Amino acid sequence: MKGKILVVDDERLIRWSLKKDLSQEGYEVLTAESAAETFDLLEEHIFDIVLLDIRLPDGNGKDVLRVIRRREPETSVIMITANDDVKIAVACMQLGAYTYINKPFEFDQIRLNLEKIMESRHLKKRVMAWEQTERGKYDFDNIVAVSKKMKIILEMVKQVAASNASTVLLEGESGTGKDLIARIIHYASDRSNQHFMAVNCAALPATLLESELFGHEKGAFTDARQARAGLVEEANGGTLFLDEIGDMQKELQAKLLHLIDQKKFRRVGGVKELESDIRIVAATNKDLKKEVSEGRFREDLYYRLNVIPIFLPPLRERREDIPELISFFIAHFNREFKKNITSVAPEVKEVLSLYDWPGNIREVKNILERAMILIQGNEILLEHLPVELDCSCQLKDMFKSRPGQKSNSTKVTNCLVGIPLEEIEKRVVEQTLESVGGNQSQAARLLQIGRDALRYKLKKFGIDSQEDHPKVGETAPSEKASA
Repeated sequence: MKGKILVVDDERLIRWSLKKDLSQEGYEVLTAESAAETFDLLEEHIFDIVLLDIRLPDGNGKDVLRVIRRREPETSVIMITANDDVKIAVACMQLGAYTYINKPFEFDQIRLNLEKIMESRHLKKRVMAWEQTERGKYDFDNIVAVSKKMKIILEMVKQVAASNASTVLLEGESGTGKDLIARIIHYASDRSNQHFMAVNCAALPATLLESELFGHEKGAFTDARQARAGLVEEANGGTLFLDEIGDMQKELQAKLLHLIDQKKFRRVGGVKELESDIRIVAATNKDLKKEVSEGRFREDLYYRLNVIPIFLPPLRERREDIPELISFFIAHFNREFKKNITSVAPEVKEVLSLYDWPGNIREVKNILERAMILIQGNEILLEHLPVELDCSCQLKDMFKSRPGQKSNSTKVTNCLVGIPLEEIEKRVVEQTLESVGGNQSQAARLLQIGRDALRYKLKKFGIDSQEDHPKVGETAPSEKASA
């Protein structure tokens, strides 16, 4: 059955012919000859479409239309009218009728309008189903948060989503889930029925980013052959997500600040100020305070964005979440790839727990996706993981062991075989120095060598370190010590 149709007309021949022809087209058809009969049928049935005559023996179609629109706003109504009722038919369209058809009419005219309506209804249902699925992806129940840190953060996210906060700043390393949190904030808010628009500020040059955000008028630049609305305009009433905000050019930062303060903007090449009520969620993996101090980011914009800062910790600082994330992604890829992976080998669990996950959650997802594409059985084995991941974990475990203690690794590593000793030493010095932010004193303590010995190695391996360099007019630390 294509759909359910009600034909309302006081002419018996019209009711009979429409019912016959529409039934042959695959529709379920009911008929009524009066307003009273129509109201009775509306109590018992929900119709996709109503073909409604304007003139009825006990009323007029305009009044019946009002009742239909009030009771069943999703029902489409086509008015049937005589030539002298055109003005009334136009008034009916203003009240919400889909269109009107003059008597006498051709059945093909009716059929084409019905097909357009049903196609539109099916498309709307598909969009609604997609939106429901999309909302489900960004539900709080789908967020892995076993660690205390993440539970506290999610509670804060709930409060922010329910608030009227116009700006939110998400900070954290790449892959920590800033995009996901931004969408959760949107879908958990009263703005969820409006658009969520996102743009990566690092992906576009300043001129293109300005046009993408604010739109442009016809002739604003060479290829601007027609006016176009930007993301700010399209997100009106909803949320605008600015990823990698730290990479936005300073000229554009000033326009963004004006938008936040005044809720107004101009299209590129435009003179008229337009308004947009949006929530801005900005995200960055940079230290914006440092960017401000070094003159690359506007201080006033930073403080305007930093009203509600949310820091997403790296995965290595919330290791309790790793097993749950692994289970979550295995279930996800089981559905996507139609597989039935039921277990993870003990040595794989060991490697995954030892690994530092520099790519954070995104890296977990990518590694498990790779493993589940390669796997033939129903258990993830060490051979399904990237070699460098296993080596990294074995080296970490080996170096953690104290002299005289055996490594906890389940197999002997071959990761160091054939690598020159100097190269290994250089890597250890570099990574240790990086882990302490360039502090040579801390690095020397961790490496259990003297500070002078560390400086010798830095010079030997050509490792540049700005820390502890004496300033002009200042005595070097070694000189102070010998004085």
